[in-house]
Amino acid sequence: TRCSRDWSSDVCSSDLEEFNKKIAEMNKDKIIKKEFDNRVEYRNSEGKLHREDGPATEFKNGTKYWFINGDFHREDGPARIENTSEVFREEWWIHGQMHREGGPARIVRAHKTKAVESFWYIRGKRHRMDGPAYELKIPTGYNRGNEYFYYIDGREIKPLTYFKKLQQLGLEMPEPYYSEYLAKSGKAKSVNNKKKKAETPQEQPAEPPQGFTFNFGDLT
Repeated sequence: TRCSRDWSSDVCSSDLEEFNKKIAEMNKDKIIKKEFDNRVEYRNSEGKLHREDGPATEFKNGTKYWFINGDFHREDGPARIENTSEVFREEWWIHGQMHREGGPARIVRAHKTKAVESFWYIRGKRHRMDGPAYELKIPTGYNRGNEYFYYIDGREIKPLTYFKKLQQLGLEMPEPYYSEYLAKSGKAKSVNNKKKKAETPQEQPAEPPQGFTFNFGDLT
């Protein structure tokens, strides 16, 4: 039977259950702000980093992280902005996966040497159909040149195979990468010229490991 509404007596368990459900629902979207010596954090009722109107973590040095329910996520800009004594780093994330269309999903700029690393990612995989998915651009004045690595759907592909794949798909050759490749490999004509026996392209340097960040100190 339904318990009595005489509040002078003990409240019955069914009333408590209903009350607790309402409290839980009210706290479901509650954001808790916590301040530390070096940063400010925003977490949801489950303890996950979460904020919909700004970065969920802000450091005093300018580093900022955007999170939704514990996953890196931001739709209108980079979800990770890091500023250290050596580099400035930006990363674009969607629902916990590195992702950006129309530009690199990860950019690392060295303060001292001005060298720039760029990574292209689509849904968490290195991928680019209009050029290399990894670029290392070295300013003039150093004893090494730019480096490029080509990826499709997360798999590294040799430059010659990459350009042939683009031609098979009817895509334009990306410049200046295609011209630089022809000059570097000693090819005077298009890789699509069947009248000329294909020459063996020069090998690219070893693939940088996943999450690789160039040691900018090598340039000093």
